[in-house]
Amino acid sequence: YRGHAGKAALFSDVRNIALDPPSILLMDSGAYTIQEFICATCETYLGWKFVRAHDAPERWKEGHFILELDFVEEQRTDDAGDPVDVARPSSRIANGLHRRTMSAADPRPPTPKAVRQGSRSLQAGAQEQRRVDDAAPFWQPR
Repeated sequence: YRGHAGKAALFSDVRNIALDPPSILLMDSGAYTIQEFICATCETYLGWKFVRAHDAPERWKEGHFILELDFVEEQRTDDAGDPVDVARPSSRIANGLHRRTMSAADPRPPTPKAVRQGSRSLQAGAQEQRRVDDAAPFWQPR
């Protein structure tokens, strides 16, 4: 799958998230009612949930989550449960997909400019924090 920032994966269950209100998104495969979601802990944008597929052949996606792999990082903890510094934390899933399908592409593209997050700040890995205006549209045609 493709997300706003690159590779994405479809999951049936995602935990520790907060859902935004539903909105309609037009994709190549049809129209969908979606809910964007963020990490409940750090408020980083992670992807979206398919609430409803408006085309019958795509209804199997309803209730599933698209997780953008460029925003997911592996976190290791010690025996006490404290985070351990890793030289370059990264998701095994994201790395596997990048190695398989992307040749010389940058594994950390910038955060999408059109992601709507209200007044929350976005933080993706070691990238700089950005504020996104609530009035900015979720998706803009080119």
